[in-house]
Amino acid sequence: MATPSHDQLRAVALIINRGTEVTIVHGKTSVKVTGPTLAAMRQIIAALSAGPLSLLVDETRDTELTSQEAADLLNVSRPYVVKLAREGRLAHKLVGNRHRFLLSEVQALAQAQYREREQLLASIVPEGGYLDEDF
Repeated sequence: MATPSHDQLRAVALIINRGTEVTIVHGKTSVKVTGPTLAAMRQIIAALSAGPLSLLVDETRDTELTSQEAADLLNVSRPYVVKLAREGRLAHKLVGNRHRFLLSEVQALAQAQYREREQLLASIVPEGGYLDEDF
């Protein structure tokens, strides 16, 4: 992941320091940030702007995802994620009648699918590679 430039950090700081609420939009998803969360964002931006920063991540807790969140990460449909769970191809637990997935399990499946896709693509490439005339 690229480190944001000082200009980018300054632009974000200007936006989040304007009011008491910020809406972050990414594709079809939007999140309203207010109160303590917005204050934390302001502190993070200030720390990033101040110079080199070290982050400590607590890896002892794995994030739990809904089937829709898992589907979004895998870039597939929610019903397909549920099918993977029911077939035993994606570890899950049921909370009531809802499937829950650990982020680490979803990421592991995504990496496995990526490796499989790369191997399949590599297997169909001619031994000498492609030439300009092939296209």
